[in-house]
Amino acid sequence: LRRTKLHPLPSLEAFALQLSGTALMHRAAVPEFASARDVLEALIERHPRSPGPRAWLANWWVLRTTRGLTQQPQEEAARALQQTRTALDIDPECTLALAMEGFVQCHMKADLESAERSLRAALKLRPSESLAWLFLCVVQGFKGEGDAAVEALAKGTEAFAAERMNRGIRQALAGRSVNEV
Repeated sequence: LRRTKLHPLPSLEAFALQLSGTALMHRAAVPEFASARDVLEALIERHPRSPGPRAWLANWWVLRTTRGLTQQPQEEAARALQQTRTALDIDPECTLALAMEGFVQCHMKADLESAERSLRAALKLRPSESLAWLFLCVVQGFKGEGDAAVEALAKGTEAFAAERMNRGIRQALAGRSVNEV
């Protein structure tokens, strides 16, 4: 039943566009960074019921601010939160959108309590949401909770590694019986 509520991107091409947008937003060159927004907005226009591209666009707004590329940080914080809220309207259990909402609240609104609530909500729904763990680590570091930050980072990297390992094992065992292993 939960899977029927998800709105994944409908094609490999759409997913490739999303990956392209997320890769471009981490480039050092400003024109490439700026083009990430165009890619994500085009994806949102093509697939308005997919929460993922909206969550990644919220991330883009945060990165724009932390890179010092904005003159209007509060307006851009509102744009970022609009994207996460729309993503959560589409899928209230989208852990990526909840994690990005926490990222926005932390870096653009300096609201560490709201950020932590969003991140913990994501982790309650999906304890292996590695970005939520990473962002929680940052929030706890800003709050001066060093030990908790280190623990959150450890859980995030552990969850990421375990998820990749489980996926690899499933792929390796696909179509095989227990007796064949």
